[in-house]
Amino acid sequence: MKNRIYLKSTLRQPLRSILLLLLIGLLSAAFTVRVVEYVLIQRETGRLGDYYRAIGTLQSANSEEYNDVAGADLIAKSKYVGLEDRRRCCSGVLQGMYNGDTHGEMSDGYEKSEYDVGVHNSDVFVYGKLLSTPALFKIGGWATGEEHEAYQFKFQVDQVEAGYPENVSEGKTVTLYWITDGKDISSILEELHVGDRYFLKAFYDARTTNMLQWDTPSENLIVKPLNDSGLWFLPVEPGESVNLESPELDGLREELELLRENLSAMLVVGTKDMSAMPNVQQVSKTYYLAEGRWLDRNDDRNTRKVCVVHQEFANFRGLSVGDTITLTLRNLEPANLGEEGCYGYILDGEKWENWRDFSTQTETFEIVGLYGMISRNYGGELTCHNTVMYIPDSCMPEGFGADPETMVWDYSFVLKSSQDEAAFLGENREALEELGYSVSFVENHSENFWASVTPMRQSATFSAVVFAGVLLLGLVLAAFLYLLLRRRDFAILRAMGVPNGPAARGLLGPVALLGLLGIAAGSIPAWGYAMRKTAETLATISGPEGVEVSVELSRLYLVGICACVWALLVAFVAIGAGRLSRRPALELLQGAAGGRKKRKKTSQKPRQLEEKPGKVSQPGKARLVENVPTWQVQTDALKGLPRGRGPGMGVSGRYVLRQIRRAPLKSALAMALALGFVVALGWMDLTAERSQAEADRLYETTVVEAEIVKSNPSVTVSGAENIINKSTVDAILETGLVQDVYLESQLGYSCVAPFAADNVDMVYDESRMIRSVTYYGLNQPEAYCARNGIEITYAPGWDNGIFAEEWSPDNVHKKRLPVVLSANMFAQLGLEFGDEVYIYAECDQTKEGNGGSSIGKYLVVGQYTGQASMEGDPVLLGLSALLAAEERLALEPAYSVAEFVLDPVKNRELSARREELKELVAQPNAGALDLTLVLWDEELTQVVGPLEQNVRLMSVLYPVTAALSVLIAIGVSVLLLFQSAREMAALRAMGCTRRRVTGMFSCQQGLLCLLGILLGLVALGALRGGMEGVWKGKTLLCAGLYFLGATIGAMVTSTGLGRRKPMELLQIKE
Repeated sequence: MKNRIYLKSTLRQPLRSILLLLLIGLLSAAFTVRVVEYVLIQRETGRLGDYYRAIGTLQSANSEEYNDVAGADLIAKSKYVGLEDRRRCCSGVLQGMYNGDTHGEMSDGYEKSEYDVGVHNSDVFVYGKLLSTPALFKIGGWATGEEHEAYQFKFQVDQVEAGYPENVSEGKTVTLYWITDGKDISSILEELHVGDRYFLKAFYDARTTNMLQWDTPSENLIVKPLNDSGLWFLPVEPGESVNLESPELDGLREELELLRENLSAMLVVGTKDMSAMPNVQQVSKTYYLAEGRWLDRNDDRNTRKVCVVHQEFANFRGLSVGDTITLTLRNLEPANLGEEGCYGYILDGEKWENWRDFSTQTETFEIVGLYGMISRNYGGELTCHNTVMYIPDSCMPEGFGADPETMVWDYSFVLKSSQDEAAFLGENREALEELGYSVSFVENHSENFWASVTPMRQSATFSAVVFAGVLLLGLVLAAFLYLLLRRRDFAILRAMGVPNGPAARGLLGPVALLGLLGIAAGSIPAWGYAMRKTAETLATISGPEGVEVSVELSRLYLVGICACVWALLVAFVAIGAGRLSRRPALELLQGAAGGRKKRKKTSQKPRQLEEKPGKVSQPGKARLVENVPTWQVQTDALKGLPRGRGPGMGVSGRYVLRQIRRAPLKSALAMALALGFVVALGWMDLTAERSQAEADRLYETTVVEAEIVKSNPSVTVSGAENIINKSTVDAILETGLVQDVYLESQLGYSCVAPFAADNVDMVYDESRMIRSVTYYGLNQPEAYCARNGIEITYAPGWDNGIFAEEWSPDNVHKKRLPVVLSANMFAQLGLEFGDEVYIYAECDQTKEGNGGSSIGKYLVVGQYTGQASMEGDPVLLGLSALLAAEERLALEPAYSVAEFVLDPVKNRELSARREELKELVAQPNAGALDLTLVLWDEELTQVVGPLEQNVRLMSVLYPVTAALSVLIAIGVSVLLLFQSAREMAALRAMGCTRRRVTGMFSCQQGLLCLLGILLGLVALGALRGGMEGVWKGKTLLCAGLYFLGATIGAMVTSTGLGRRKPMELLQIKE
């Protein structure tokens, strides 16, 4: 019954109940928006911070030790380690597809080399017709420099038994070289007849073909014997095939089977998180993401059948992201680079004879990413590198590859936080050194990021705390207003004999229902709005290619917000109900607002109302004061008030102040709510302002680099080291995006020699000439020395300024060009600082029209120590000087290396101009080969850009929070004035004009709001460290809007109440 009484009373006052419901809903909506912003800011900044991972590697003091299991086991025990990646590998044989190792540099050549490990995948077995009579030919040795005698002839292929299609195919005419080195093969030559069909074995030797500068190297093959008995050519009738079971071809079937396996073999590496591998970090500048995405931790956790393959392999085989490949994984033992395995190939040797018995498992993988590899080798990378592919470690069958518990050959680890590096090293350095290991971490530049993000996160946290405080104040006020509405019902139930506990508990039912409806009505739309705005704001974040940045939040957050707000509201009502239950029922019916002493005095002796003179009281109408309405008991507060329209502003003001003092809790809550909203909105504005400043600082300090590389690193142009046209570099510089550029240019096929001691006519000493010297033109010698580990010593009076001097084709021949030579050249040529050397450069014709050579004098002004190049000791000179020399030699100016540092001030333009830069390099005439511009901008796209979008989210959600605060101000004023309706009626009944009553009560609410706002501005100034930023911008605007809302609500409500008759306001209507 008691619950029904409270509920009916609530329903019988629909306007006040709806207003209370709206107040609760608005508070919930504002709090929901703030929680969504706070959670997303914290989550996203944390996610962005994960980009700066502390990735560590182990280095063994023993260079021949490939097993790092002891060091890995020690690291695994550290509390700071979040991920260990003990990578495994095995062989994977492609089904219905060749691999991309078309050059087969790991195969044997006609000259032995360190690369000969027992792989023969460059072999071909073909049938075809002899088109020409073998002719004697000389082949130079690429390793020894000695010439080899060979016979050259044309051969038309009509059937391929095995071999890469790039090297041989049906209908293709190839040139065969049969190297004899002077052996008597006359008897074999006599048996060869033009037009006959033969079965033969040959191979493609990339090292030889590059040296011979063939225009079509894949059409030139070197013949190999079919067996150990000297069988080179096996005649076969048209349309027939050889009998592989014949004694003379013993073992050929097995050789063909093995070759077919190796032609499709890949090295499959299992990793727990490819994105955390050291080589894929941009600072290493080794691997870059050409398309799609890297494998990540979730791929391994969820055992996703996905893979990342080399871009060159994908280009060779027509694959792209989204395609699938099927492999038969084979557990070659030991299948790792540290011992006998080699890129997934089956090698020669007894240990590999039983390769058919090794465990296999066939799996299909989807390609999710293509990676490229930066080539630092001017001669091109080996194509065997493109056979390396990556899969999640969980997708590699158990037991395949080396056992990670006993064999660790490729290892890295990631700390839980990039800020734990020092603590980790302090914990483990000595123990690792005792085991013979040292640890190094990949440079991640996280300090700059955290220096900006930490204040942002702290400000966002404080803002959320302040708004939580505002929510608490609002809910306390809502509970207070609800109890004022239900206080009389509670007193009646008490007077009817209902115990305190049940009567108090009955108050919770209606407010629980009212709160549930209000919270749902406010939080659900606010959640939807915040999530839509979040999606719109963060949707422009450009994460890794192929990866969508999720902006979703679990709906459990919404449920938690609603439950938390509802529980707080019910708890505050329960506390208030407990306080009500300790007060006498008659006191509650009186509605006394005075202090404890006043209530005691009033309750000591009930008084009857005095009758007015001339009035006769009716029988039975005398009433005790306990039954007299509040306005009659509190007439003392009305004494001295002006009754008409004349002056009396001072008296009205005193009444307003007296009313504020008489209801201290209500007045304090109204002021505190205004104060809280001003501080909360002001701090939100300050947080957004400071966060934007930090985002701007990150934008202006994040360095983005770029470099031009070969699209296919293994492809070369014989004799052309300068593959990047000068016009391409100039076009990039003209975009205005470049702050600095590092360039190298090369001039090869040159000779250098000192002049003769008794030189009179510029005669050089040919006996001390060094041939095949390469000249490197540099514009930044410091960078060149740092990356190559060399050190330059200059003659007195000379320095790095020689590399910055400008030269023209006209004066480069007339003046002595300053050059820097290696210490080896100094010793070999017997040079000293200040000596002149003779230069001879081969060319078709000079600028003057002379062909054949260019002669000039160069002044030796510097000496370097160290190995500057894998191709020998180059001569170093200024870039401008070399370009001028090339132009004089009628050579097209070009570069071998072009690396750029982009202007951080233009970082915001980069997103829109990425494609413009890439298209400049992708043009057909951009260079001697297909080129690609690699932008090392991952930090900008995955961290700095998204961080600014998160800051924008603060600004996007700020207006709706401000609007909700204004609505709350209006609602609070309306509800508080409804509680003052009887006082207004009393004033009207005693002669106050409607306008004066409306003004006094509007001023009362306005004054409370203004005091709260002023206190809030002062508090905000204290938090900001000064009032300068408080009196301008959004903070003052929002404070003004809040005051305006409170004032409008008060004026509208007081005007509406003032228009009603006093007796109507005095009656208790339900």
